[in-house]
Amino acid sequence: MITFFLVLGIIGVALSAVFLGVTSSSSRGDYYSETNAHHNFRTKVALYAGAIGIIGFGAAGLLYYVF
Repeated sequence: MITFFLVLGIIGVALSAVFLGVTSSSSRGDYYSETNAHHNFRTKVALYAGAIGIIGFGAAGLLYYVF
C-alpha cells in the first residue's frame, strides 16, 4: 500500500512538472505563443496533479510512520 501511494506521488509531481513546463528549455517562446485558455488549462492540470502527488507522498509517509 505504501508503494502505491509513493508511485502515485511520483507520477503526480512528475506530471505537474511537465505541465508547468519545468522540463522545457524554450519556456519563454512557449509562453508568448500559447493562448490564455491554453495557459490556464495547463496551469489547472498542473495544480491538480501536484496536489494529488503531494497527497500521495503524505499518505505514503503517514502509512510508513504508522506501520
